[in-house]
Amino acid sequence: TVQQKKIQREQNFKQAGELYRSFSKKEQQDLIHSFGMALANSADGTKHTLLSFLYKADPEYGAGVTRVAGGHLARLKQLASQLED
Repeated sequence: TVQQKKIQREQNFKQAGELYRSFSKKEQQDLIHSFGMALANSADGTKHTLLSFLYKADPEYGAGVTRVAGGHLARLKQLASQLED
């Protein structure tokens, strides 16, 4: 029998952070650069929402993509602090 059931605590940010940290330093830098460039011209609100998700997953990851994307670190830290893990 198969049953579909909501996971009590998904831990999406934890899982994303663990995946990022599993990459080599070169892979991490490539990901930061490509993701940052993709977000650089995004709408400001959308960009900072996504950046806060990345920061919540891993502060180094979020800060790196923010630097490349031209975001504001203080703003995304404030947004990230409001997210539940």
